[in-house]
Amino acid sequence: MKLRHTIVLAALLTAVTPIAAMAAWWESVQPHARIWLRQVDPKSDTRKSDAQRPWVSAEVTDVDVLDGSVTFRHGPIKRVGMPAMTMTLPFRDLVHLGMLKPGDRIDIQAADVGGAVKIVNLKMRH
Repeated sequence: MKLRHTIVLAALLTAVTPIAAMAAWWESVQPHARIWLRQVDPKSDTRKSDAQRPWVSAEVTDVDVLDGSVTFRHGPIKRVGMPAMTMTLPFRDLVHLGMLKPGDRIDIQAADVGGAVKIVNLKMRH
């Protein structure tokens, strides 16, 4: 019986560890994402709807379906004096992840959703 409990406990810890590590990683990047959001959308806190948020043009460099995020790079955003950069953000609605692949050109809107900066809208560019 003890061996069985030990095996079950080990299985649970193995399953929880990647989730805990992912959560810790997201928490570590959120301060940078919040700074990015404040620069891209200074009125982010006062917006009444996602449709009012500015669009950012970007290119997908990686899609991680398991953690619900996309890595993208965007060029300089001259209207706010932001340099080109690469960053990773989670999606609020995971349905979009299945249609993305590296190299896709997209426009995104981001917002603080429950304390985490997430992509809230996406348009494909052709």
